[in-house]
Amino acid sequence: PPEISTLPNLEEIDLGENKITGTLPVLTSHVLTSVKLDQNDLIGTLPDNQEYYYQSMTEFIVMKNHLSGTIPPYFFQQMPRISAINLSENDFSGVIPDELGNFQFLQFLYLDNNYFVGYIPSSIAKPHTDNQKVTKMLEEIWLQSNMLSGTIPPAFATLEMKDFFVDGNKLTGSIPPDLCRPSLNADFFDGISQIKIGNKCNAVACPAGTSSIDGVYPCRPCNSKYYNPYIGRTGQCIVLNQRVILNNFYKSTTIGGLWNGNNNWGNDDIFVCNFSGVTCDENNRV
Repeated sequence: PPEISTLPNLEEIDLGENKITGTLPVLTSHVLTSVKLDQNDLIGTLPDNQEYYYQSMTEFIVMKNHLSGTIPPYFFQQMPRISAINLSENDFSGVIPDELGNFQFLQFLYLDNNYFVGYIPSSIAKPHTDNQKVTKMLEEIWLQSNMLSGTIPPAFATLEMKDFFVDGNKLTGSIPPDLCRPSLNADFFDGISQIKIGNKCNAVACPAGTSSIDGVYPCRPCNSKYYNPYIGRTGQCIVLNQRVILNNFYKSTTIGGLWNGNNNWGNDDIFVCNFSGVTCDENNRV
């Protein structure tokens, strides 16, 4: 009921694992410490307002809903003591805000299985000072299964993380070597010896030119007909055959109906360079 959101002295709300529908409410209590609305059927976006300041908020958990939109620049800025942010398995999009690196007490950041794009902000790994003591509290960062690009910032190697997952994105380059330590992601490899894993970086993401079911160990090289430019590639490597690529493009763009006008893309007897609207170079490369 909407009346819950206006309770002035509400300290905790835990309504996870229900079938609650509707939009994410704007909670007005200034003494809130915990919001748990995970595993429901909520829709809508994160409230974009600066009216309410949650001085005591330590955890905000809305994983496994149907929330969408971007992370408003001021939303988490109103929670200076936040230690856990969980937006996993929703439909959020846009970039990961640099402002997420401003939280001194943040320990757990879960943004996986959404549609975030752009770079991983290096600001997330920046140190903070508490009584003249430098602190870096982040223990777990889950960014897997998004659409992030660029490289992993070397600054992440300075964090004493337990878990760090970036597979299933469009990241390039390599894992910073100092990040590849036996203790990272160790809980996900119980029962597998470090000798068998080999390259410790494979516990973070498989290198370019390989793939795996989960994007991490065990990593399998692509064969000569396939390629993969990304680290942490999940599933199969990318087909290099031009006809297969163009046919997949045609099928995915005609699900809702055929293209306007005449075209010959569905004809397997037509050379790809003769497809309507396609131009090739002197080596028959599209």
